[in-house]
Amino acid sequence: MKDVVSDGQYWQQSICDRTIFDFSWDKDGYGREFQCKEVVQADPGTDFALVRVVPRNGGDSLRPVPLWSRITKTNEPLVIVQHPACVPKQVTQAPQCKTINPSIPGSDGKAGKDFSHVCDTSSGSSGAPVFDTWNRLVGLHHRGFEREAEKCDMVNKAIHAGTIADNLTPKAKSALGGTPKLEP
Repeated sequence: MKDVVSDGQYWQQSICDRTIFDFSWDKDGYGREFQCKEVVQADPGTDFALVRVVPRNGGDSLRPVPLWSRITKTNEPLVIVQHPACVPKQVTQAPQCKTINPSIPGSDGKAGKDFSHVCDTSSGSSGAPVFDTWNRLVGLHHRGFEREAEKCDMVNKAIHAGTIADNLTPKAKSALGGTPKLEP
């Protein structure tokens, strides 16, 4: 079983209070900054958090990703939008970005909570959304290469969108406007 993230490294209100998100493209001359207002749900066991944000400019808005899906096969084309370590946003996409194994143990060691992929990611990209080619959320990137017995597995890992949906609290479901619908 893998170690789960310690409390000091995970979303807490004190971290939220100091966090700003910028959803515009870098150097586009348009700012879409949002302040983290509330940690709606933090789940270190499955390694995801849902936060409520408010616009810093007063007039902007965001909405949750409307379509979610499950990864079910190997070599499924993927797209990851990442903003590692505060460098400019990066997009990694198919054909180089794809699933390897659609069902692997999660960070808590429980079978089937994650999937592995070979998308190029950088340190600091944990939490980056993983989409399929139909723009449906299929997961969140959250673990990179792992070494066991002096051998590196050479794959990244993402938590399944279905694992997230299955673990949402009533408060989180309410914040999202209901339980996300997972398309086949």
